[in-house]
Amino acid sequence: MLASYASAGRPGTLALNVKADGLQPMVKDLLQEFDIRRYFMFDMSIPDTLQWLASGLNVFVRQSEYEPSPALYDQAAEFGSTDSKAIGSPQTCLPGIWPQASK
Repeated sequence: MLASYASAGRPGTLALNVKADGLQPMVKDLLQEFDIRRYFMFDMSIPDTLQWLASGLNVFVRQSEYEPSPALYDQAAEFGSTDSKAIGSPQTCLPGIWPQASK
């Protein structure tokens, strides 16, 4: 999938739904191999999210009507930042959909 994305000129931003813990080294190597810079990981457990952050990879944090103050929100940066550790939340892409998080 990453090879196809790269050969198509890397259109848009990849949203990569994480389904297992501990994938950081493999994913980081593949993103570097295919020179993919516009992506984010999401749907990880909090302990695994910390590992993604420690690896310097882009992640989104969860925010919903059940989680109005997302874990790690204070570390958030607008998606599209040049900071390689930028964290987004759904509201950075979908303003007005979720209530504002409490800081």
